[in-house]
Amino acid sequence: GFGGTLGFSISFRRQALGDVATTFPAFMPFLDAALMPDCNAFILNPLVVAEGRGVGPHVDGSLGNYSDTIGCPALVSVLYVQVPEGLEGGQLRLLRRGRELARVTPTPRTLLHFRGDLSHEVTSVAGDTPQMGTARISLVVEQYRLSAADYALVRDYSFSSTAMKKYQP
Repeated sequence: GFGGTLGFSISFRRQALGDVATTFPAFMPFLDAALMPDCNAFILNPLVVAEGRGVGPHVDGSLGNYSDTIGCPALVSVLYVQVPEGLEGGQLRLLRRGRELARVTPTPRTLLHFRGDLSHEVTSVAGDTPQMGTARISLVVEQYRLSAADYALVRDYSFSSTAMKKYQP
């Protein structure tokens, strides 16, 4: 569902927020505004959706890679960083059992939160020119409320990208 998009993932527990700040200081204003105090583990993804691309329907659950007992995040937060003028598409569709509950048109510097168990997708992006300047860029953070047992399974801090091997400081 993410074919043709660009991005990477940062997995971290709340206690490693300082490591995220050291490595990616530009993300901190977003995280300061978005992170819920009762959540204790997170997946952060910068996401670039370029011309002609979208993201198919899915339910987030990236921390499920650590254990089958970790389900959906409690909350997903999205900040629209770049939404080029004249952009067509790129809307966030929130779905329940295949039925559209809401459609959000991206607006720069808008932060939104939605329930982590909702299926969602990003409609195909279109614009005047097929260049990276027509890309829709957002920051997404999955926020989890893990039990002590599941929390112990999650690494303090890790970085991964399909373009490189997993980095774990």
